[in-house]
Amino acid sequence: MFTISDWLALHDLQASALRNVLTAHYMGELKDHLLEAEELPATKTAAARLRSQEECFKTYVAPALAAGFPENSDVAKILQCSEFKSLTEGQVYRPQTVDRGSVLPPVIVMDWRTRPEDLMCLAHEAAHTLQIILSGHDTMPPIARETCAFIAELLLLRFVQKNDPALHLALEQVWAEENAAYLLGNLDSLADGLLNLNTPYHYYMNYPLARLSAVRLFASDSISLIDLFSSGVSAMKHLPIEEMAAQAAKLNYYFPKLPEPNKNTSKLDFYRDIEANNNQERSKLQGYYTTLQAHLFAETVLIWLSENQRPMGCATWARRYNDNTSEVKQLTTPFGGHVRLQRLLDKKRKPANSNDLHGRGEPA
Repeated sequence: MFTISDWLALHDLQASALRNVLTAHYMGELKDHLLEAEELPATKTAAARLRSQEECFKTYVAPALAAGFPENSDVAKILQCSEFKSLTEGQVYRPQTVDRGSVLPPVIVMDWRTRPEDLMCLAHEAAHTLQIILSGHDTMPPIARETCAFIAELLLLRFVQKNDPALHLALEQVWAEENAAYLLGNLDSLADGLLNLNTPYHYYMNYPLARLSAVRLFASDSISLIDLFSSGVSAMKHLPIEEMAAQAAKLNYYFPKLPEPNKNTSKLDFYRDIEANNNQERSKLQGYYTTLQAHLFAETVLIWLSENQRPMGCATWARRYNDNTSEVKQLTTPFGGHVRLQRLLDKKRKPANSNDLHGRGEPA
C-alpha cells in the first residue's frame, strides 16, 4: 500500500511544509485564480456549443500552449502531432494521456461533448503530452506534472480572453467551479492525510498543491515554462512549495491561543473564563454563550484547533433520543476547510441516520 509517507518521499517534501501551505491557503494568503474575486463570473454563463475536438484543439489549445513557449518551435511541432482517442460507450469517464514510448506520440483519451469544461480538459491533457515529450519520457513527479497541466489551463484562459471573450467567461466559470473540488474536498483530504502519514495515498491528493503552484508560477514574471516542462524527474525544484509555505509565517491570527485545559476545571468553567477575558463584548456574546453552555453540558460541541492551538472552526449538533440520530446545528469555518471540519465532526458524533457519515472515537 502506497502511503502519504511514501508520497512525501517521492516528492522530497516535508509534511510540516505542506501543512504550512494548507494553512496559508485556509487563511486566504494564496491565490487560487488569476482574477480578483469580484471579477469572477457570479452566475452560470450560457455558452454556445463548441465544435469538434480536433477543430477546437487547432483553434484554441495548440495556439494557446504554443504562446507560452515563444522561443521554442518544437512545442508547436509536438502539438501538431497530437493524437486523440474517444472513450467507448459504457466506459467510465476518466480523461488521461497515455505515454506510448519514444516511437509513438502520447495519445489523449477523453470524452468530448463540446462543452467548455471539455475544452479545459483538452488543454490539461495536451500539457501532459508536452511535458512527456519535452522531458524525454523521464517520469515527472505527480504534483509537478499536474502543475504543468493546470498551467496549460491558465494559458488557455489567457488566450481566449484576448480572442473570444464570451468563451473566456465560460472557461472562468469552469475554473471557479473546479476549484470547489480541488481546493475543498481534495485539499481537506490531503490535510487529514498529513496528520497520519500512514494514510493510504490517492492520486487526487496531488491536485491542491499543483493548482496553487500553477497559479503562483503563472502570476510570476520569472517563470520559465520550458525549464519546468522539460525537467522530468527533477521538476519539483521548479515549484514554489517553500515559497508558499513561508506565507504561513506572515499570518495574522485574530483569535487568541487557547490555554491548556486544567484537569481541576470543568469544561464549562474553562469556556466561561475565555469569554470573560473580553468584558467589552460580554453582552453581545450572552446569547451565544447560553447556547454554547447547553451544548457543553450535552457534549455536542466540537472546536477545530490548528497545530498551534488557534481556533479554525466550530460545530454543534443536537441528538434525537427517540431514534438515536443527530442533526448538525452549526458548522463554521471562517478561514476555510469546512470539509475537514465535517470529517472531524463525523468522528466525534454518535452514529447518526443514513444521511450522515458514521464514525466513532475522538478526532485527531
